[in-house]
Amino acid sequence: MRFTPPPDRSAAKISKARGITTPFNDEFNRTVDYSSTLAPRAQRDGKAHDYQTRDFASENAIPWRSKSTSSGLSPENKGDVMFVLPKRPEDSAVTPEQVQELRKLISLGQIMTRAYGNLYQDAVFNGNLLHALKTPNVVVFPKTVQEIQDTVKFARKHDIKLTVKNGGHSFAGYCLNYGGILINMKNFGAEGITFDLNSTSKTVTIPGGCRWRDVYKCFKDKGHNEMVLGGRCDSVGVSGFTMGGGVSPFSRPYGLGIDSIISFRIVTADGDDITVSHDDTCEKKRNLFWALRGGGGGNFGVLVEFTTKIHDLANDDGMVVYEVLTWDFPEGRLQFTEMIDKLNSNNKTAPENLTIDVLWEEDQGQLIVVYDGSEEDYRKLEDIESLKKFGGKSKFELCKWWKVAVQEQGWSPDSPAFHHHTSFIFGSEALKPDVVSTVDQIMEELRGVLSKHDPNGKAYLIWVQVGGKTLKPGAKDTAFYWRDASYVSYFKLQWKN
Repeated sequence: MRFTPPPDRSAAKISKARGITTPFNDEFNRTVDYSSTLAPRAQRDGKAHDYQTRDFASENAIPWRSKSTSSGLSPENKGDVMFVLPKRPEDSAVTPEQVQELRKLISLGQIMTRAYGNLYQDAVFNGNLLHALKTPNVVVFPKTVQEIQDTVKFARKHDIKLTVKNGGHSFAGYCLNYGGILINMKNFGAEGITFDLNSTSKTVTIPGGCRWRDVYKCFKDKGHNEMVLGGRCDSVGVSGFTMGGGVSPFSRPYGLGIDSIISFRIVTADGDDITVSHDDTCEKKRNLFWALRGGGGGNFGVLVEFTTKIHDLANDDGMVVYEVLTWDFPEGRLQFTEMIDKLNSNNKTAPENLTIDVLWEEDQGQLIVVYDGSEEDYRKLEDIESLKKFGGKSKFELCKWWKVAVQEQGWSPDSPAFHHHTSFIFGSEALKPDVVSTVDQIMEELRGVLSKHDPNGKAYLIWVQVGGKTLKPGAKDTAFYWRDASYVSYFKLQWKN
C-alpha cells in the first residue's frame, strides 16, 4: 500500500468560516476533503522524549506538548486558562521488537509508526488538539478480517492498549490511546457497500471503515432514491455513529439508526469473527446485539460491517424539503429567543415527518428544517408559518435526501484547534424561557472572551430534534436509554490559543 504525503499544515489557522455550514453557505462546497491536524511547529520540541528508537521519533511526528511543563502550561502563560492538557500516563508502550513481530502478521495491510511524520498524524487525526498527547505508537491498516483478528489477538497476548478509529469524530478522543495500537479501518471502505433491494425489507450492507459521505455518494451514483439513516455531518464515520445510537435528520419519521439494524459483523476482544442479529438464539449473542445498538463505538469489538434497512421516502424520487431560517445578532436576537418559545410550545403537536433543529452561534441563530413530504403540504404547515412570523431570513430548496447535511469546522485541514463539547438531553417542551435566557447569557459572555483571546474562535449550541418514531422502543429495548428525549443537544467551544 502506498501513501501520498499530505502537506505540512503546522502553521494553519482557524478558518474564519462559520462553525457549522449548510449547503446554502458558500464555504460548504469549498471544504477540503482531507483532514490532518498538527500542533504549531513552535510548540513541538523535536526531541525523542521517551521513545526508544528513530522508528518512534521523527521530528515531524512529536506530539504536542509544552516546552516547559508536562501539564501543557508554561509559567509565563498569562490570562484566562480554559483547559489544561493532561499529563501523558506512563502506560506500557509497544516496543520496536513488538512492532517487527506485528509486521509479520500484517502482510496485506500497512503498519505505520511516528516515523511516518504527517502521514502518521493523518492516521491518528481526530480534529482536536486537546487529545494531541494521546498518540498510539503503532497504527495498523488491516486489509482483511483475518488481519483485524491477528491484531486483536496480538494486543491481547502482549497486554497492549488497543483502540479503533473510523471517522475520527470522537469528541472525547476515545478512538486514541497512549503508546498502544490503533486499528484504522480506512481500508474497509465504499467499494464494499452492497444493496439488497429484492427482499421484503430493502437493505444495505456498509463496511465499518466508511464515512457517511462515502455512503451517500454510493446511493447517488447508483441512482437509489431510498434513504439510509445516516449522520447530519457527512464526514462522520458510520461505525461510531451507528453504535452510538444514530440520530439522523430523518429519525423522527423513521427512528434512530440502530432501530433499522438487521445485523452486525464484528471481531470480538477474543479475536473471533462473529455476526449478531435479532434472530440469534444464543443469549450471549443477543446480549451483544443489544449492547451494540447504542452502547458506543469501540467498546465491544471491531465493527467489520453492518446490514441495515433502507427506507422509501414520501416522494418516490427521494426529494425532500430543506429550509434554513436565519436571525442575525444583535438586531435579531430578541426575535430569535421569542421564536424558540413558540417552537417549544409547538413541539408536542409537530408532525413526525417534520424535523426542526436549532443552531445558536455567537452572532446568529438558525432553524434547520427538513420535511419528508411535498412542497405543497409543507407550505400549509402552521408549525412553520407560526415560526416565520418572527422574521428569520429564509433559504429554501427541494433536494435529494442525501444533500440534507451540515459540515462542522474542526474536522478540516485549515482548523487545527482545541475544542470542547458538552452534551445534554432535553425532554418535551424543555426549551423554556429560563433555559433560553441562560444560553443567551453564556453566548454573550463567550463573545467577549473570544473577541479578546481568539477572534476566529467558535462557540455554538445545537438542539437536534428527535421524538416521533424514536419514542417507539422502550428505554431498555436497546442500549440507547434516552428514548423520551425531544432534543439531543451539544455545546461546542473551539479556540486556537
